Amino acid sequence: MSYANILSGLQTRLQTLTGLTNVLLYEPASIDDTPMAYVFLDNAEIEQGGQVVTALYAITVRVIVRWQENDQAEAQIAPYADSVVDAIRADPSLGSQANSARVTAIEGGFLDTGNGIRFRVMDFTVRVKDLRT
Repeated sequence: MSYANILSGLQTRLQTLTGLTNVLLYEPASIDDTPMAYVFLDNAEIEQGGQVVTALYAITVRVIVRWQENDQAEAQIAPYADSVVDAIRADPSLGSQANSARVTAIEGGFLDTGNGIRFRVMDFTVRVKDLRT
């Protein structure tokens, strides 16, 4: 297994979610069509015992909707609080790309792009365990 394979497996799980226009494995230069998601590495802990390397990745999945009116943005993003968790729970091995994966935290926020456009975001911390021999 590898981090690249884990990202691919995570992307496949997220693409099962209804309504997302895109699931990217990088932060986009511009956000054109929402709701969308992108994925990035937060941190990783690496341990080695004998011939086994254990990597515990903290990966952030950011779901984004355009914020124009608060009630509409909240209604649009709210279902993802459950559906992202459920998508990963449905296949915690990410299509056999990881030993285990689970959402451990959700944090809401806003993203200002600097050009006057504001987005509502929901960040999911996904902990992924990968054993390599």
